[in-house]
This record gives sequence, structure tokens and C-alpha cells, in this order.
Amino acid sequence: MSRELGWGDMAQAAESNVCAALVALGRPAEAAARGQALLQRIDADGGDTNGNLPWALNVLIEARVLLGQSAEARALVPRSLAAGRRSGTTVPWQGVLLLLLDLQRFEAAGRLVGHVSRLWTLRGASPDRDERARLAQAEEAVRERLGAEGAAALAAEGRGLGDDAAAALAEGR
Repeated sequence: MSRELGWGDMAQAAESNVCAALVALGRPAEAAARGQALLQRIDADGGDTNGNLPWALNVLIEARVLLGQSAEARALVPRSLAAGRRSGTTVPWQGVLLLLLDLQRFEAAGRLVGHVSRLWTLRGASPDRDERARLAQAEEAVRERLGAEGAAALAAEGRGLGDDAAAALAEGR
């Protein structure tokens, strides 16, 4: 309906939500195909200035990770984080945390758990259910791998990270 009414931004947001639903339903191949097509439309319609970009990139990263395409997911991380910063959203960290867990980079994930928690506090943000669930998944995986004390120490360290340091950690720099 949004497309029929000429509401391009709304149609892109709806498509991003469809892709997220496909990921949640365990259909990452469909999510990746639709997400890639959505990203192409976004790039044709403003690219990096498009407000839907953080959500489209995040769902594409998640789908790629679930498909075992870590390299493709990793290549999207810098753009996803930059889009999130421009839009003032923490949504890109969902895909980043999933990718780090997939790559078994538990120390980086532990630090970024602290960083993301701090961002929510600083912004007075109320993360949505999916963001909270991804953070809890990362916290649990880090605790299982490194113990409760190790996880807590990494999160505390992560709360002191600036945006550039967190991005470098996420990107493996």
C-alpha cells in the first residue's frame, strides 16, 4: 500500500520489517535476497542519507551471518555502524553482536555489550525487544565462554569505549 501511495520511505521501512520477520522465522535466504534488493533501492534513493539504511543493513548482516556468509556480513559492518551513528540508533549493534558470536570473538562481544548498554543509558533510549534479546544472547554467550567475572569485567571495560574504539573493535581493527 505504501508503494501504491508513493510513500517510498514507508515502503522501505515496511520491507525492512518483512526482512526482519523472515530472519526471525528462520528464513535467512529469503531475508538476504529481499534485504539485498532493498539495499539497492535505498542506494538509488539517497543511499547513506536514507533514514532506513541502518535497519536494512542490520537485517542483511543478520541474514548473511545465519547463512554462514561471515565475510559478506563483515564487509557491511563499517557502513552499518556509520549509518547508525548518523541516524542516532543502536540497531546496527544487533547484527554486529551476532557476527562476533559467530566468529567466536567473545572478548570483543563482551566489551561491546558494555558499550551498547552505555549508549542506551546516555541516550535515554528504550531499546526494542529485538535489541534487548540480542544483547542478552551476547551476554549469555560471553558468560558461558569466559565466566561471569570475565564477562562483567569486559562489559565494564566496554562502557568506557568511545564510538571510534567500539567501531574498530567491531570491525576487527
